Amino acid sequence: MKRTNMITLFSALLILLLTLAACGGQTAAPTPVPPTQEPKMEEAKQTHEDENMPVTNAVVVAGQELDESNTVTIDSVNADADGWIVIHAQADGKPGPILGFAPVTAGENSHVTVEIDLEMVTDTLYAMLHVDEGTAGEFEFPNGPDVPAKDAEGSIVTPPFAVEIPVTVTNAVAVSDQQLGEGNTVTIDQITADVDGWIVIHAQADGKPGPILGFAPITAGENTAVTVQIDPEMATDTLYAMLHIDEGAAGEFEFPNGPDVPAKDAEGSIVTPPFAVEIPVTVTNAVAVSDQQLGEGNTVTIDQITADVDGWIVIHAQADGKSGPILGFAPVTAGENNAVTVEIDPEMATDTLYAMLHVDEGTAGEFEFPDGPDVPAKDAEDNIVTPSFALSIPTVQIGGNDALGAFLAANNGMTLYTFANDANGKSVCYGECATNWPPLLVEAGETPTAAAGISGELGTTTRDDGTIQVTYNGSPLYFWFGDQNPGDAFGNGLGNVWFVVTP
Repeated sequence: MKRTNMITLFSALLILLLTLAACGGQTAAPTPVPPTQEPKMEEAKQTHEDENMPVTNAVVVAGQELDESNTVTIDSVNADADGWIVIHAQADGKPGPILGFAPVTAGENSHVTVEIDLEMVTDTLYAMLHVDEGTAGEFEFPNGPDVPAKDAEGSIVTPPFAVEIPVTVTNAVAVSDQQLGEGNTVTIDQITADVDGWIVIHAQADGKPGPILGFAPITAGENTAVTVQIDPEMATDTLYAMLHIDEGAAGEFEFPNGPDVPAKDAEGSIVTPPFAVEIPVTVTNAVAVSDQQLGEGNTVTIDQITADVDGWIVIHAQADGKSGPILGFAPVTAGENNAVTVEIDPEMATDTLYAMLHVDEGTAGEFEFPDGPDVPAKDAEDNIVTPSFALSIPTVQIGGNDALGAFLAANNGMTLYTFANDANGKSVCYGECATNWPPLLVEAGETPTAAAGISGELGTTTRDDGTIQVTYNGSPLYFWFGDQNPGDAFGNGLGNVWFVVTP
């Protein structure tokens, strides 16, 4: 009886367990995933893959020679995204100015050519990969988002490469010995020029090209029988036909104070063959003088004077557009006189002066003009020999006296001082102080200049009343009212705060 009950109980438990198992299976059945969720999963997967994509940006370029197309060729460019290959010149050992650029596409790019600016090319260039991050197909750098691309190590992709620019120099001048032609001209037989330029006739000075006598334009290529009008007064037995380039303003001769420098031949030598010229000369009176700054000791220098007889070189100020009051004079001898210095009165100097040649007609060695016979000399055309020249007078020059030696002075020769109580380049001298110690002033916008031999730096400071005071090495400069003549330095050491300034 007990055995039968056990079997019955076991059977019941088994049925119960099977029933519970069936119910549990229904509860754990998976919930279907809505179809709209599947693209989001794929997108997330793709984003994860993009973030982990390896960087393959790379550029391969070999040294090369530029040809007539002015292009360089990049062997291969591997780019992770569309972008640009940009050619940079070298500056301070690294990539500098941009010479040209060309687009590249994502992936492999082979034999990419880039046209570059030859005017800025250097021996070493850089092929830099940039991204096209902004407006597609528009290069936007440096003022835009198309920045340099980087490689797997985080370095900008910009390999250097050498370039060679083949240059063929053909500059040459052929000229024959000749007699000065009609209209004071010389003729150059043939000129070959690489670029537009000038044929410039120089006189001889110390066995080499000297003063310019005249010039004429020439064009790139062959030029034959070019005539140049020259100044016969400065001509020497040997002249030089020097080829110059037209580097600055087209058609405007800019030398020596401009970029139209002499041209060179294939060996790197200036193209300037000499030739003999025969000039019938009767009167040789001539003066050559350059624009200049007032020299030490209030002097001007006359470059060259040719005189038929002993005489004088006389410096005149300008008055009503012509020579006026006499500022100074110096003796000259018959023949050639070079670098003649003349002490002048700076108080009467004008921006334009005249170097007038006078004869020594009266008492030898005594200048007698205007109330004597030492009248102005004339040239072969019967004109008074009196070339004009520009004179700039430095704001600060070198003065001095026997007791103190050299010290700074203004262009009127009066001694300049500094005030020990001034600080940080600003003046504290006003009122009665400024009456006794007047400041050295310049007009607003005027830059003070220093004479040769002054190594310090001139500047300016604005005073409380708005005037502009000159400074030397940052210290404001003053006069002392007690000084009456150039060389006076009675203010030096006053109060142990006022001192002259050594140059």
